[in-house]
Amino acid sequence: MRKTFYLKWRDGLILKTADDAIVLNYLYCLDVDKEVDQITMEQVPEFVKTIFSDDYQRLGRGSVNQKQLLEQHRTHIIQKISEYGSYDNLAISAIKEASQREHILKKYMRVVSFHNHVCMKNKLPECMIKSCSDCDIRFMRMKLRIIED
Repeated sequence: MRKTFYLKWRDGLILKTADDAIVLNYLYCLDVDKEVDQITMEQVPEFVKTIFSDDYQRLGRGSVNQKQLLEQHRTHIIQKISEYGSYDNLAISAIKEASQREHILKKYMRVVSFHNHVCMKNKLPECMIKSCSDCDIRFMRMKLRIIED
């Protein structure tokens, strides 16, 4: 059982991306509800309370599963793309700001790609972020928008 658990954990934490890079999967979630029986889950908080009373106060009341984690991540990324994905609120003279915004946007585009890869790996296509890119004519910079279903 230990070896199976370890291999499952390792295979979820170390991930090969769509472009064959080996990365640490920061979106990995050990879904404890699937791995540990209900009786044990009920005993853990009491054990922590008895042995580590200070830590008991910091112990979360619910567990997050992979779908919840990806949904939270999706919401955060969509908000950031809304913030950095266009140049409509910049004056034509804000060339430096437009360049900085595009630099940040490119990083979020990579995050979207990784997020979607993790969604597909976990068979959760409903958590994917659908987007399309274009060019802002005023600044000749890339822009990105979210496609809502």
